[in-house]
Amino acid sequence: MRALQQGGTEPLDRKDRCCFVVYGFLMAASVVGATPSAAASRDLEEFAQVYVNQYHEPDPALLLSKKGKDRSRALAYYAIGRKLENQGRTDDAIESYLKVLQLDDNAQALSRKTAHLLARNGQQEKAFQLLEANLAKHPDEAFPYISLSEFLATYYSADPAKQDRAVEIIESAVKKFPDEPAVYERVVQLYLVANRKDDARAVIDAARKRHQSDPHYWLRLGILAARVWPIQLNAKNNEPVVLNEFFQKALSHAGGDETVMEQSADFFRSTKQFELAKPVYQDIIKDHPDLLDVRKKLALTYAGLQDESHLIETLEGIVEIDPENAETHREIAQIYLKRGDTSLAIPHLKAVLRINREGAQAYLALAALMVRPKEGKKIDPKMADEAVHFLDHAAYLFPDSPDFPNFAARILRATEKWSEAVKKTEIALKLAEKNKPEIFNEDFYFGFAASVERSGDIPRAEKLFRKTIELINKNQPETDPNHTYQKFVAQTYNYLGYMWLENDMNIDEAGEMIKTAVDLDPDSGAIADSIGWFHFKKGRYAEAKKELLRAEKLTENPDGVIYDHIGRTLFKNGETARAVDYMEKAVQLEPKKKEFMDRLKQFQKRLKEEPKAPATESAATAKPKQAIASEKSAQSAQ
Repeated sequence: MRALQQGGTEPLDRKDRCCFVVYGFLMAASVVGATPSAAASRDLEEFAQVYVNQYHEPDPALLLSKKGKDRSRALAYYAIGRKLENQGRTDDAIESYLKVLQLDDNAQALSRKTAHLLARNGQQEKAFQLLEANLAKHPDEAFPYISLSEFLATYYSADPAKQDRAVEIIESAVKKFPDEPAVYERVVQLYLVANRKDDARAVIDAARKRHQSDPHYWLRLGILAARVWPIQLNAKNNEPVVLNEFFQKALSHAGGDETVMEQSADFFRSTKQFELAKPVYQDIIKDHPDLLDVRKKLALTYAGLQDESHLIETLEGIVEIDPENAETHREIAQIYLKRGDTSLAIPHLKAVLRINREGAQAYLALAALMVRPKEGKKIDPKMADEAVHFLDHAAYLFPDSPDFPNFAARILRATEKWSEAVKKTEIALKLAEKNKPEIFNEDFYFGFAASVERSGDIPRAEKLFRKTIELINKNQPETDPNHTYQKFVAQTYNYLGYMWLENDMNIDEAGEMIKTAVDLDPDSGAIADSIGWFHFKKGRYAEAKKELLRAEKLTENPDGVIYDHIGRTLFKNGETARAVDYMEKAVQLEPKKKEFMDRLKQFQKRLKEEPKAPATESAATAKPKQAIASEKSAQSAQ
């Protein structure tokens, strides 16, 4: 059987047609080396013929009507016109657009566009005629009235007659299309340009009396009314008495239309009617939880209501849906920081850094925030550990920067993790040798030396302190208005001197170091304690007592070490009862310090063994024999 195209004619005679025959079976057979029979060949020929150069009419259902053909050609000319316009060939583009308009009478927007192109191309009258003809063809549609009125007002601004015509056309449209908000928008625009505000208000007032169920009608009128009516707030409830009516009608007919609901809520929020805006935004989010911009507007509404808990809850909801929203993370963090909830702000600030990939300084600033102690309190150990872990991560991101291990070392020193601090400082030292040698200042070496000393490596600490003093002598500032640097120098000399005293090393040199520190910072309680302890080491208990009691007065917060020093000095001075009192204070401050407890027990035992003072001698003037003996011994030692 010959294959026939659907809807076609019988094939022409074999001698009159050009045919191409495909033998699928023969092709397959040739691959395997087989030869088909003649009968099989004829059957395949009959089955597989394809006719070329032969026209067959398509199915009638596929034929285009004249309207369809015109529409197809119009679309083609429009595409050509767009291409020509993009190439800057305005004249040719206009010609293509005019052909579209000849083929498609309903191309209203293109009529307006073509008219403006003609006017800008110097063919103003032709453009005017085009729009007039369009209005004549479509008198029952609002758009031609608007287009012609707009064109006259724009391109004939110096012609009073044409301006009057522009107003006349749009006023007639208002009467003819009273339920079309676009005509109200156009007439109000003309009235406002002509400073006819009362007429504009009258038009809108008439429009608001219409019985309309289209929410977009009321929404567009409300937006338009806001241009001609000042927002007059009701004295009782602070509502815009005129404008609210439009938006409330829009909402009453919205039927779940989120565009109408959102824009109405936007009006309420912009006029600070937050209680009216809130439920509308909430309803939108209930039906469309993925609308993050509406959630953000609800957050702004809660901010206006000063409802901080719901504000945070809403913002947290946004980042739960969109965890890459850096702006919202930052906003949440700022709220928490303002409240003083640093620990709650930190995760969001970390998220900002992760999303924005900010520079090294941002990481350092966040680490500093993490270890910022609350007023009157020490660094939170948990936050300190978290900060060190965070700095380790930052060091991974910025492997050549010594700032991160250096800052981590400072945090570890503050939490008395001395061995770990030494390791971090050594890492910073290696990195800074290549990338940032300027950090090798006296402050760096002081911290390094203190960490090494507290880790128990006294010889190395001594070298580092001497390096610190060397840099101090080299880098003394010309001015030091607040004596900040001077106090730092005093602290350095005092630290080295006290280290020697504690380890019974270089006692005399230690005394000189501490005396220098006293001269530089005479009001330091720590330095007063050191000089008192130097006197104790030299056996001068009276001088030691004087300086140590001065240290107690100069120190703001009670210090267990100072109490211990005073107690030991008083004990040596024969004032056992007072020595017990101070040791009890030391133990109370540091109950886990075994040496304090042992010393307290020793002093209490001695106190029990001492004879009572004679009843005739007052407690204020009584001086035990041991105290007299100790004073004589101290005088002879001098």
